[in-house]
Amino acid sequence: MAVVMDALYDQDLKSTLEVWQQSAGRRVIMAYDPDGWRFAVILVEADSNEPIEAITGDLGALSKELLFAWISAPRASVLAHLELLESAVQPIVSMDVTAFAQGALESSPVRATKTALRKFVRTRESLLVDVKRPNLPEPVVNWVYARSGGICEFEGCDKELFKDSRDHYGYYGYLAHIVAAKPKGPRGDDKLSISLAIAPANIMLCCDVHHRLIDKVEPDSYPRERLDAMVATRISWRANQAKTLSYPIVHALAFIGDIAGRATGFSQHDARKALFEGQLMPAGERVAEYLLRDSQGGNDVDDPGYWAAFIRTFQTQIRLIYETVRGHGAFGTQAEQLAIFPLGNMPAMLLGGWLISEARKIELFSFRRSAGTWVRPQELNPLVTFTWSKPAEKIAVGAKVLITLEITAEVTDAALNEELLSMPRIRITPSVQGVDVVAPAQAMERYRAACQEAWAYVVDDLKASEVSICAIASAAAVFAFGMKLQSRLHPPIHMYQMARQKPPFLAFSLDRHRIIGPHEPPNNVLVLDAC
Repeated sequence: MAVVMDALYDQDLKSTLEVWQQSAGRRVIMAYDPDGWRFAVILVEADSNEPIEAITGDLGALSKELLFAWISAPRASVLAHLELLESAVQPIVSMDVTAFAQGALESSPVRATKTALRKFVRTRESLLVDVKRPNLPEPVVNWVYARSGGICEFEGCDKELFKDSRDHYGYYGYLAHIVAAKPKGPRGDDKLSISLAIAPANIMLCCDVHHRLIDKVEPDSYPRERLDAMVATRISWRANQAKTLSYPIVHALAFIGDIAGRATGFSQHDARKALFEGQLMPAGERVAEYLLRDSQGGNDVDDPGYWAAFIRTFQTQIRLIYETVRGHGAFGTQAEQLAIFPLGNMPAMLLGGWLISEARKIELFSFRRSAGTWVRPQELNPLVTFTWSKPAEKIAVGAKVLITLEITAEVTDAALNEELLSMPRIRITPSVQGVDVVAPAQAMERYRAACQEAWAYVVDDLKASEVSICAIASAAAVFAFGMKLQSRLHPPIHMYQMARQKPPFLAFSLDRHRIIGPHEPPNNVLVLDAC
């Protein structure tokens, strides 16, 4: 069985040694190098002479006191006696020390004496005094604190070191050398220790815990290369944070709804990451605010009754979106640019796009289900292109027209009812169908251009009297198409729900400044303005 070294602080080191000295049938060997820097205490099974555990760490006042008391204790008061071994082979901290432990057993350790232990402790303490770094010039101290933003530079640590717990400002961190200022110190070098003693690049700002960890408790686990990498990561992070100050501020909106009767989750953290990747800055700490979201969730959107109540349920939010996006409310005035995160059922996504329209610059993100993220991927190779098709037959001006968005899969004739099949049909399709084909930013722009062309043909050339829409597409694709349907300049639009195992049914209609539900008037109409 492998023996792995565990590095402990003084209090934990003492506690473990207290347990070991009362372990029946065990031997305890303390091995150390002649310079007094590294040491390891090994617990051994007496009968089989097999090493069981090994520890090292911060040999402080508590653990030293215990060791001297252990040596002086009467034989009857302890079950395991302490043995000492001065070893030229140094143990490697926090790594597999099986071979070292077995070598220590073969080197015939001897019963510990106060004289031998005192010599080791004195040698170690004189070494620790000798490796103390020189005072750093004030410009170096300031530079390191500025570089780190006053935060511990150890990986994963966010401790602020420019103030104490009572908000008293000052320098409360430790300026740890990566290459020790003295050759015998942690990661010391005969030549580099002198040349890098006051070099800012060789100084790492640490909190107390991580300063002790890399210099006293586990120096061998943190070689120069690893600590250099930590500092480089923090420098890169700070540079990226500064770069975000030049990003345009966007107000992010999340249109989140039930999908297949299941409530949809949304990660604010991932949305922030997606914005930063797109070189955008969220307007507030809460990245996105929710819209058209049913707080209860679990509704069956394939039930016509859900859509019969939809307009009434969400009328307050619908009015809010309609008014504020025109500059009369919070997200209409705080940011010139909007970022949209759509993830929900098709009719609600089309409505959301119709309400937002294209009155300002909008960044539209598509959720990638396979990766579970809003962060945009790189362009696919080969590039996905988008086309729209005109009906083969001649269409009379003013006809009723069907548009199908077939981005994820084909909308077959079998999936449509007789009324929809009777209409001239315009298909918008990608060169390769899939759930993530509009996720790359450039692909989304090509898709939106195809939607613009198709919609212009329907409205300007055909002068369609009514337009029905059916979609098998990602939420972002449907939302993007909805943005093309400018709320005032279009014929009546009928959005259908593509239900599972049943024909599509009308969810609602959009008639310029009105939203019309599928149930009987007068409660089925929401008028957005009187114009």
